[in-house]
Amino acid sequence: MIVTFGPDGDTGHPDHRIVGDVVTELILREAWYGRYPVYYLGWTKEQAAKFGIEELNYLDKRYFNAEVRFSAEDKEKYFRAIRCHESQNLPQEVEEWVAAERKDTTNVLYFRRFVVDMVKRSVL
Repeated sequence: MIVTFGPDGDTGHPDHRIVGDVVTELILREAWYGRYPVYYLGWTKEQAAKFGIEELNYLDKRYFNAEVRFSAEDKEKYFRAIRCHESQNLPQEVEEWVAAERKDTTNVLYFRRFVVDMVKRSVL
């Protein structure tokens, strides 16, 4: 299984968008879509509102076809991990990120599966 960002790039950040684009391109070019299911991370409108992050892209919940539930303990491990990315964010930015994520108590991550339509179309 491959988990990446979709075309929306999570927050729309160029790094997130290019990672998702490159992964999707490789999956298509190498025809890996049959061997490796690909899932794009996504957020619901409700989660985005709780986070209070204007840049966070979200989808209608009906577009998600997979979800992962996690515990409060798992969430604390995640917070410890993101604090390790000192080269990417200032400590204050990380703490703002953690505070925003604490607002969402659902402890669910949503994903949509990338699907390739295998129906052959005739060329007229």
